[in-house]
Amino acid sequence: MKMEEIWGGCAIVLVCILVLAILFFKNKLEIIMGFFMRGILGAVVIYGVNQLLLFFGISQGVGINPLTLLTSAILGIPGVCVLFALIFI
Repeated sequence: MKMEEIWGGCAIVLVCILVLAILFFKNKLEIIMGFFMRGILGAVVIYGVNQLLLFFGISQGVGINPLTLLTSAILGIPGVCVLFALIFI
């Protein structure tokens, strides 16, 4: 056997394993991707609202750090609303 045939066979086996893993963990991947998407969306919303507050002359805002990203990833947009409500209390 040539080396190219061996590498080709290994590539086919790895692709098959990857497809099976994706099918097996499909539900868990959706949960994990939803978590990351909520975190990213939360960061974008926090940045946007901070810019909007600066436009209106309010210098207070919510910082983007691991704690606020985790809050937005777990609670979503309502969590971001709570973060902004806490700075005005």
